[in-house]
Amino acid sequence: MTWVPPAYRQPGRPWPPGGTPGRPPRSKWWLPVAGSIGTALAVVAAYFLTIVAAFLTTVCNDPPSVINAHRNSLRISVIVVWVIAAGVPALVAGLAKVRERATLPWVVAAVAMVGVGLAIALTIRPSTWCLF
Repeated sequence: MTWVPPAYRQPGRPWPPGGTPGRPPRSKWWLPVAGSIGTALAVVAAYFLTIVAAFLTTVCNDPPSVINAHRNSLRISVIVVWVIAAGVPALVAGLAKVRERATLPWVVAAVAMVGVGLAIALTIRPSTWCLF
């Protein structure tokens, strides 16, 4: 039997008779894999919806007041899209908390997604993709 320092022992979970824990059961792998795939899909969807929002707030030869109104509308929609997308890793963090798994990577991913959304929203301008 191998001695493991108390700091590295999992509380409340006895080890198998062999003495050391083996490979985690398959049920422990679904959360990080599904969470990573879901977070990646949320980032791609948020990026795509940011492009759609920029296209929908297009300005062509409009006065400055209309351009400012479109800019504010675009900023709000971009922030909303990225905050909703950040809900995916936040949901995974909640599931990880319930299953007693690490939550820090998912919280960091959610905060990073909100930060990216805010950075995009503060620097974005209405596009000038004129179709006519």
